[in-house]
Amino acid sequence: MKAESKKIVDEYNYGPLYTPPGVVGTPKGKKGTIYLPGTNGGADWGGAAFDPETGILYVPSTHMPDIIGLVHSEHPESNMPWVKRAWPKMLGPQGLPDPFKPPYAKLTAIDLNKGEILWAVANGDGLKNHPAFKGLSLPAIGTPGRNAAIVTKSLVFMGEGSDTGVGVPAGFGGKMFRAFDKKTGRIVWEMALPAGVSNSPMTYMVNGKQYILVAVSGRQFPGELVALALP
Repeated sequence: MKAESKKIVDEYNYGPLYTPPGVVGTPKGKKGTIYLPGTNGGADWGGAAFDPETGILYVPSTHMPDIIGLVHSEHPESNMPWVKRAWPKMLGPQGLPDPFKPPYAKLTAIDLNKGEILWAVANGDGLKNHPAFKGLSLPAIGTPGRNAAIVTKSLVFMGEGSDTGVGVPAGFGGKMFRAFDKKTGRIVWEMALPAGVSNSPMTYMVNGKQYILVAVSGRQFPGELVALALP
């Protein structure tokens, strides 16, 4: 698996932070430059959930590497000498989400009072039952998707992301919605929704009952709002 992943990565240019894109097809530019976590990955889209009582920030993040390379424009009216080449999402060997080490998605708690990471946990089982991992007893390796979280008095709620949207390849995202203990990251509750969560959750109270509201949608599901009553 490691050799297969390295073979994929070596087809591209890569380096430290701020490595620029190269010219596609040249020895240095190869097939383009790898950007990890990518323009749709990391914590770019979902943002974070902040707990003002404790000063702790809860950050969802995910792998979604991009490939960026420079080519001559083929548009007859273009006056740009170089343009970015459109490139499909970078996938890993044997159908894995990417060739890099999991977890592919996680939730991280950061104590802003001390500037320290309190804990980080994988979000979702991911493909830990993939044939490539046969014989290995793996923990959750994360389900990649564009996620957002909300923090309450004692819990952090987050889904696995939708499998549709800008920059989201088919097969990403998942239907599970979870409550994490905000002190430890332990999963205290989870359920499958009709499709993946496609927005940031919100919460409200009615007659002394607290609800979590999320929008869900997917490639095989038109979308709806789901309200979950907290015990």
